[in-house]
Amino acid sequence: MISTRKQAVKHPHSRSGDPSEVTVYGHLDCATLDAIDRMGDQMVMPRSWVVAQILREWAERRSAEIHELEQSWNGSYREELGRHGMEG
Repeated sequence: MISTRKQAVKHPHSRSGDPSEVTVYGHLDCATLDAIDRMGDQMVMPRSWVVAQILREWAERRSAEIHELEQSWNGSYREELGRHGMEG
């Protein structure tokens, strides 16, 4: 879902055509936007870069979690095959 939310304060790092609007995917609250803007100000980077870093870290963690679950499932599956003498 794409939504546009009006900001109370214009932010200099906004890259949209109108700096008083922010396009987001999903729901965004003011506290999250403020935290992203503070991080961007500290890093002297645009909001889009901060969001990209957040998403990259989330994707890496999620990928690791999925890999761990997959390995666990594969181990259990192999264990069951071994119990039934069906290892391949």
